[in-house]
Amino acid sequence: MIKSIRHLRADESEWKGNDIIVPDGEIAIIKTRGGGIRLKVGDGEKKFSELSAITGEAVSEVGAKSITLHHGRSYRLGNTASLQISFPDVMDDDYYSEVSFDSGNDATELEFLGKVRLTGDGVADEDFLPSPKTHYTVFVWYDGELQGIVRGLPNA
Repeated sequence: MIKSIRHLRADESEWKGNDIIVPDGEIAIIKTRGGGIRLKVGDGEKKFSELSAITGEAVSEVGAKSITLHHGRSYRLGNTASLQISFPDVMDDDYYSEVSFDSGNDATELEFLGKVRLTGDGVADEDFLPSPKTHYTVFVWYDGELQGIVRGLPNA
């Protein structure tokens, strides 16, 4: 017999107005303005606002040539010759994502679809120009504008 389970679900403003104690093991779903979801799991003692959200997942996209960075996810791309990075059309103020890739003997050809204020390794005047034989991690977040920090380490 197939059974259906319903979980507590509301948008952020509804949760703020109903800061209940979430029952032990109950999943509370937060619908974000961008159409995504975040999850919290109740312990039977803490109010919704006191619970930590479950963080995103790591996604392996080895060989990807174009990728959209979704909220809360870390992307591991491996050796990447060329890459186009895009972002969701709508982002909440708590948006963040991370992408890691390796430049081979030739530098990765990289293009961001959308304006991102970048700082860090390999960045000059907010333009990121990857170097050959380097492992990069780019962490991006949104707080009214899309920003990012780049860290690069030479491959051995």
